[in-house]
Amino acid sequence: MDLELRRYQAQLIAPVFTSPEMLHAGCGPHQPYVSVRTEDLADVVRESGAAGVLVNPHLEEAARYQAPIRAAGARW
Repeated sequence: MDLELRRYQAQLIAPVFTSPEMLHAGCGPHQPYVSVRTEDLADVVRESGAAGVLVNPHLEEAARYQAPIRAAGARW
């Protein structure tokens, strides 16, 4: 799994969201996502290389996906 890290105060951080509704509010309706169990979050963030997390951030409009995306080789 690849995480989309964001730069925040000169550090790479992992944006995390407390619900799909909060993700849609902060990133728009086309942001792809995966759910991570709370107990696994620290390991996922560490393995990504992020310095930490930012909870429920709001992305600028220019940083949001403007249409649905499809992963290479996806069958859906």
